[in-house]
Amino acid sequence: SSRKLPIANPQRRLSERSILWYPVTGGGPGILSAALIYKHKTLHKAFLVQAALATVLVYSVAIAGFSTN
Repeated sequence: SSRKLPIANPQRRLSERSILWYPVTGGGPGILSAALIYKHKTLHKAFLVQAALATVLVYSVAIAGFSTN
């Protein structure tokens, strides 16, 4: 019993790999909150863990960069 419905335009789909680049631009909190609010990709624990780790890494580097000045 697959819940997936055929989508109208398959070119509009974003792969998980491309979504995981969003934390690099500061979009990590948005990815995580949207996944939880809309219950999308919440069964993909590896995706959520990778998004969370990327977010923590990006913000840690940013904070470390600002604290050295």
